Amino acid sequence: MPLEFSDADQCRHLKFGPKGAFDGKRLKNHVIRIIQVMVQEFCQTMCYMESSCVSINLEKQVGRNGKYKCELNNVTHEGYEGDWVEEKNFFHHASESACVENPCKNNATCQSGFTDEGYRCLCPTGFMGTRCETVSSCKEAYEKNITRASGEITLLLDSKPVPIFCHMENFECGDGGWTPVMKIDGNKKTFEFDSTYWEDKKVFQPEGGKTGFNSKETKLPTYWSTPFSKICLGMRIDRKLRFVIINKTADSLYSMIADRKYRNTSLGRDTWRSLVGPSASLQLNCNKEGFNADAYDDPKYKIDFSKARIGIIGKVDSESYPGVTLTENLKWSQHVSSISGKASKVLGLVKRNFWNCPRPVKGFSDADRCRHLEFGPEGIFDGKRLKNHVKTIVRVMVQEFCENMYEMEPNCVSINLEKQVSGNRKYKINVNRIMSHTKDTKSEKPVYLIKWRVSSCKEAYEKNITRANGEITLLLDSKRIPIFGHMENFECGDGGWTPVMKINGNKTTFDFNSTYWEDEKAFQPEGGKNGFDSKETKLPTYWSTSFSKISLGMEIDRKLRFIVIIKTADSLYSLIADRKRRALFVLLLLCSSTVTRRD
Repeated sequence: MPLEFSDADQCRHLKFGPKGAFDGKRLKNHVIRIIQVMVQEFCQTMCYMESSCVSINLEKQVGRNGKYKCELNNVTHEGYEGDWVEEKNFFHHASESACVENPCKNNATCQSGFTDEGYRCLCPTGFMGTRCETVSSCKEAYEKNITRASGEITLLLDSKPVPIFCHMENFECGDGGWTPVMKIDGNKKTFEFDSTYWEDKKVFQPEGGKTGFNSKETKLPTYWSTPFSKICLGMRIDRKLRFVIINKTADSLYSMIADRKYRNTSLGRDTWRSLVGPSASLQLNCNKEGFNADAYDDPKYKIDFSKARIGIIGKVDSESYPGVTLTENLKWSQHVSSISGKASKVLGLVKRNFWNCPRPVKGFSDADRCRHLEFGPEGIFDGKRLKNHVKTIVRVMVQEFCENMYEMEPNCVSINLEKQVSGNRKYKINVNRIMSHTKDTKSEKPVYLIKWRVSSCKEAYEKNITRANGEITLLLDSKRIPIFGHMENFECGDGGWTPVMKINGNKTTFDFNSTYWEDEKAFQPEGGKNGFDSKETKLPTYWSTSFSKISLGMEIDRKLRFIVIIKTADSLYSLIADRKRRALFVLLLLCSSTVTRRD
């Protein structure tokens, strides 16, 4: 009757039968542990408890210490007859091992007695499945049921193991196993249309293939070695990731692009526009889409400005400008004057490029950073004009383009817009250097002002910017950070509570010795926008926001409970990172798992 021991949440079933018992035999060179036991039978028990043990050598005579010598082996004598020797003082007993003909692949370790198969495989990093099988795509891993969860897996590409982050779950493109190929940062020139990376079989920063949907650029061997029937194409705009699916069958993406031949797709204007978002615009003449779309090769397009390795391009003449492209070579610095004359046709494109700040537009950004200025209703004053602070005067064809000129002038913070068109059929704009309108204002033309900038939810509450729960953008470390502001009462009172951290007690991310407590690095900042859910996060507010109270919450059996800690500090980081003990005054005595802070 075999004994059972729990090992790594799996029971073990080893049987030492009479067929495996050999008196006067000893297996050498495979001992993984030597133990002294008081009772001979306990040697078998120790083998059960050692997950790699499948046979024992037991010395028959008791030693001077009154104990028997027990040697645990990681193989049986089968297949190792050369190491199986005669020793009359020893007794060898082998279990019924399922690992004799090692079913595990890719140098995995086979351990006998586990699972319904009678064994389990300890896979090297990246390999998965019952036998640590080799697969060449994430779809194959999904279909073979090796894993159904997104995460790192090793693919065999060009006869080499390549670790890759496989997207197994649904992320707008459906589940079923998506294999990453490339990630492109639009602020860099790495993958411009004429880059050699489109036409060679060389990897670029392969470590970026293990990090999911972030901005780490990469080109993987899957670019030239993985066949497909669908492509999932994603674009991040204003921190929002959107996807479209291209139905196309090919031996590889390389085979579709490297030869520079144009190959059409049929997604349509609306689908391409959806990559940018609901506010995107695309001219009526923007209809050429596909792989290697190049305006120069089409007689309808007169100037060689617009190109896309994958995307849609537009007519570049007196009528319109390029629309959505994966990579594009439009020289904004050469065409600003003509853009202002075509405001009605390119307004959406100009706004889109400034909000996402591709490299050509950086000449118009302030201190090499994109401007994020908003025209809110609280800043609009009809019949008002700010005088004595005009930086530039511009005339535009369309009133709405006044806001675009505002973004393009680094020193501009407000505008005066003349409501009536002048004799040249254009509107007059005053671009102002200052924002305040408490002085130098007269009842003439309207002035537009930007919204308040706040660094905590309490500040937003007290300035009456909002009194409702919801996403709000804070200015932290000179960067705009969107977070979920808790403005209403949730057992801790209203007044504006700023989120700092959310911790999932089932994970080890924020264990006591985790470096996240002692560094100034954010973790999954998108979790800060979701309110009270289980998405772990650590926000810049951990080290940058001062407070006088801390609201600490814990969810138990789907019930969320809170306590309030009365403590004033420059930041939560200042109280924790140095590991010094500090006394607290707590209003209610409960335990914690979710952290929200109030200034």
